[in-house]
Amino acid sequence: MHVFVYSFILLYLFLTNSILWASGTENWKVPEGYEVKIDSSGWSLPVAIQFVSNPQNDPKAPLYYVSELRGRIKVVTQDRSVFTYADQIEDLRPKEEVPDLKGEFGLTGLCLDEEVGHVYATTVFRKGGLLFNKIMRFDSGDNQLGLQGTKNWEMIELFSKDPASHAHQIGHCFIGADRKLYVGIGDGHQHYKAQLLQHTNGKLLRINLDGSAPPDNPFYDKNNPGSIPSYIYAYGFRNPFALSEGPENKIYIAENGPSVDRLVKVVAGRNYMWNGKDSSMLINGIVTWSPAFGPATMVFLKEHPLFPKWQQRLLVTATALARMDSLWIDDILGAKAPPEIILQYTGKQETEKQYLVPVAVGPDGIYFSGFLPQADGETHVMKIVPSSSGTKTNVAEPKLSGEAWYARLECAACHSISGKGGKVGPALDNLVLRLEDELNSRQYEQQLDEVDQLTEEIFVKHKATREKLRQLEGKEKIEFWIQQRLKEPKFDYPESQMPNFHLTDEQITELTKFMMTLSAEDRYREKPALEKWADDMKFYLTTHLSVWLTVMLCLGIVIGVGGKAIITILWKLLFSRKS
Repeated sequence: MHVFVYSFILLYLFLTNSILWASGTENWKVPEGYEVKIDSSGWSLPVAIQFVSNPQNDPKAPLYYVSELRGRIKVVTQDRSVFTYADQIEDLRPKEEVPDLKGEFGLTGLCLDEEVGHVYATTVFRKGGLLFNKIMRFDSGDNQLGLQGTKNWEMIELFSKDPASHAHQIGHCFIGADRKLYVGIGDGHQHYKAQLLQHTNGKLLRINLDGSAPPDNPFYDKNNPGSIPSYIYAYGFRNPFALSEGPENKIYIAENGPSVDRLVKVVAGRNYMWNGKDSSMLINGIVTWSPAFGPATMVFLKEHPLFPKWQQRLLVTATALARMDSLWIDDILGAKAPPEIILQYTGKQETEKQYLVPVAVGPDGIYFSGFLPQADGETHVMKIVPSSSGTKTNVAEPKLSGEAWYARLECAACHSISGKGGKVGPALDNLVLRLEDELNSRQYEQQLDEVDQLTEEIFVKHKATREKLRQLEGKEKIEFWIQQRLKEPKFDYPESQMPNFHLTDEQITELTKFMMTLSAEDRYREKPALEKWADDMKFYLTTHLSVWLTVMLCLGIVIGVGGKAIITILWKLLFSRKS
């Protein structure tokens, strides 16, 4: 469930004095060598922070803008004064306030066009009792970003046939290096529309800054340039709320799923296959989070003098777990390592609830804000900065066992052991024994032969690996296969749904050791034939109980009716008197 459901419920509790909210910076944990400081206060449900990249050298010049869920945009100046840039953008007060779920909608995204002084915002609005998405544009005049803006343009017609829904609405936006506006649109709780190009739901849109469709969009229709397909850049999404440019100006989306979230690298025209099921959230994911942690916003930290350790990282805020993950991203490899948690809320969620939504990179820190009010009624914009104590930032990672890595990498979200864990991937019970059968089967040899015929780079690259696998025997072969599957899940199976997590050599070594212990005694192999047959019958009867009950009921009816007929006939033959 999306963060806004929880957030508004918690806001209700706060207003009724039923819960204690966290205060200040003490409940936010950051890595050693860093600390959290308050930058500005006085916010109400902040959802986006956007910095001016080249601010004027004036204490009253805009430094960053903040959008608030209930329809207000504010601006913070160099001297940390706070001004209202635009207010009462729409009537975004819910008709049925929390804890009713219909309250989780509002103003979401914010992006700046500094060349001409425009501020773009994404929101929903009411029409005929329904919610619809739209994009707005504001300016302050003089082609400069200012302290007060006026709406001078909005895009409504494009979204007029596709109602939005609470949470699954229009998301954040950014202006790319190509000077195009990118906007993520939720599926409106109608997952089938994500697959249909005639609807805006479940899409990533690419728009010229004047509202027209770029002719180089993948589905652009020159005969109908104002059509919905002309604006679509990629499709098949559930809730592409967090999006950002990354290395080489490539586009990334951190997407909310029901129980599994994913990070994808966007390819123009690609279908990302959301079909209403969690399994579809594993498709094309270069990073997956399971259980879901609710990606809210994302920003790319290309390079920064204060954060050399986190360069080339995507920073993703998580609503459900109130944390920020750092993802080391490479344009070719994708994620080069598992996510690293760089900010974590440590308050007691039972009594001091908090969620994390906006994130932005400023000149003096990584900026963020808790979504919910503090104990004093305030909500602060805070920032991660190097510690004033001068503590070293490079702390050695403790050496972990394979079982510890299994837990830390959340492998149990997809795989189960002894019935504990997820069902998205295969169970790992008796893994070694099962691999012994599979890797030495004729079907697997045929599979390797088929993969050898593929010409894509990923399969050609691993041809020597597959050949070496053929030469090995016994547990050495099984151990080698596990290592290669952890390095590249598709090395021998093109349809593998397991993402490449780009694990380190240490992680692969320790995980392989752990996997090799999953070889519990297979007692079934040792049983005599009669006992095996009895076990099979017991399994079949217990797993097909409804079928057997139906069969027995039918037999009972047949026997009952037939038996009665036979007894009646015999009775007449034996005891009936001749007239």
